[in-house]
Amino acid sequence: MSDISRIILGGETRIIADASARQQLNATAGQPQIANVILNNSQTYPHNNSQTTVAITVPRVNTDYKVHIISTTAAAGDGRIGRIRVFNKLLNGFQLAFTGSAPSVTVRYRLEGGMA
Repeated sequence: MSDISRIILGGETRIIADASARQQLNATAGQPQIANVILNNSQTYPHNNSQTTVAITVPRVNTDYKVHIISTTAAAGDGRIGRIRVFNKLLNGFQLAFTGSAPSVTVRYRLEGGMA
């Protein structure tokens, strides 16, 4: 009988832990993801290979989320940033690139939405 109690208690403990993790995930799901990404370009103008995949920390329910570019900083050297492109949005990530000739660009972004 005590073995059965331990199994049931272990099962209840696991369910409580899973529920706690779910609550924690739901609490962070509504918060925006803010991060920096470094985009590197090793080609010369007019070519550019700065395309980078960015992982989303909390996967989204749909791809109707917004990626707001907060700031951009170019590395020392010749070249401009140009435009920042956000494309190939998926539930667990998206891609960023810039169109200019700078060798490296740091992008700070804010991701919101996609949870409803």
